[in-house]
Amino acid sequence: MYMLRVIGVCIGLLSLAGTTGFAEPPEVRPVVTLKDPQIRDQDDMCIWRHPTNPALSTIITSDKTAAKLFVYDLEGTTLQVIPVDGKPGNIDLRHGFLLDGKKVDIAGVNERNHSSIFLFAVDKDTRTLSRVDNGAIETGPNYGFTLYQSPKTGKFYAFTVSKREGNGVEQYELVDDGNGTIAGAKVRTWELGQSEGCVADDETGQLYIAEEDRGIWKVGAEPGDPTPGELIIPLGPHDFVAEVEGLTICYGRNASGYLIASSQGNSQYKIFQREAPHAFIASFQVEGAASTDGIDALNADLGPAFPNGVFTLHNGKRAPHPVLVCDLGAVKAIAENAASDQGNE
Repeated sequence: MYMLRVIGVCIGLLSLAGTTGFAEPPEVRPVVTLKDPQIRDQDDMCIWRHPTNPALSTIITSDKTAAKLFVYDLEGTTLQVIPVDGKPGNIDLRHGFLLDGKKVDIAGVNERNHSSIFLFAVDKDTRTLSRVDNGAIETGPNYGFTLYQSPKTGKFYAFTVSKREGNGVEQYELVDDGNGTIAGAKVRTWELGQSEGCVADDETGQLYIAEEDRGIWKVGAEPGDPTPGELIIPLGPHDFVAEVEGLTICYGRNASGYLIASSQGNSQYKIFQREAPHAFIASFQVEGAASTDGIDALNADLGPAFPNGVFTLHNGKRAPHPVLVCDLGAVKAIAENAASDQGNE
């Protein structure tokens, strides 16, 4: 009889847990899979929006194991494969860099083996990439990467983060060197534990860094801002577990929107308010996805297939690792429903 009572208590506790925040998060279904025959591990990605025809936008992926970059259209067709000398890490994109008197959209990637930054210009007609850095943007040992354009000065910067203690974060200003290529000069460095995922907010001037076993840091992205910033979202609450990997921003109007993080240890994605104090909103999963590294989101009309934008993610479930493309509208609906429920409590 005693054993039965113990079993009954345990069942009761499990049932209670299911009603107090431990239920499985809602699931989003992928719409497109990016899986060129040459891929091995597409660890990170960025989204380029075509300036006149959003349906012609592309997704650019970085494959650290294949040592290649891949450019896909929104249907998942490969447009270009670029071999990279070394091991490409994270990839990011910004519009409107003034190079040789013309504004170009640039994609950047950190190269881990030779501790460098590579930059590529996007040709809006062919939707392909061409190398435009000067071959001399050397960094300390790097692991992760993001780009940033200052809302104060319009200047462009690159950040690298490291997996090695003592190397930390480095910031580089990117400039036209007068020879038709882009140079980089280090302007700031500070210490931080092992990190990879990072994203900069070009409207608020903030940088977010995912320290893998601690949580998300926030620091001013301008060269003169104080470091190391503040640990704003620690691991633990809301079933947010190590390793913290990809970070992305879903921009909304008037500094609204979401900061989304990959909670790799439980294959979930955590949505936080973009505005301070960055309150937790909701968790979700993606059907068929696990152990995600990089993520990205673009909250913009991308034509008939994705009028609400896209949420993209690395799928670490099994090799070769594809990138999955989801309707961002499904993610926003989860966030909006959760925020509504919280407001009614």
